[in-house]
Amino acid sequence: MTRHSEINKAFEKYLSMFLSEEELRKIRARFGDEVTAAVEAIYKEAIDCPVDWGIDAALPVLRNLLDSKYPWLSSKARSNIINAFVMNSK
Repeated sequence: MTRHSEINKAFEKYLSMFLSEEELRKIRARFGDEVTAAVEAIYKEAIDCPVDWGIDAALPVLRNLLDSKYPWLSSKARSNIINAFVMNSK
């Protein structure tokens, strides 16, 4: 399995509303430190996406960020990241 596919699997399986310490432990146990660090960095970058306006305007900015920096993310991984962003914006 490639690093990108492992990162996708981690987001697909372990990210729902937010990335908890428990979920990070599960990712580390299954994929190791390198993938865990990448997942955590991508998640943090997405959640901290620099937007100061409503969610309707913020989602296209987040999608553009994911498209430009992480075009290899699977649809499910992207969806889980976007859902977490929405939940963290409430």
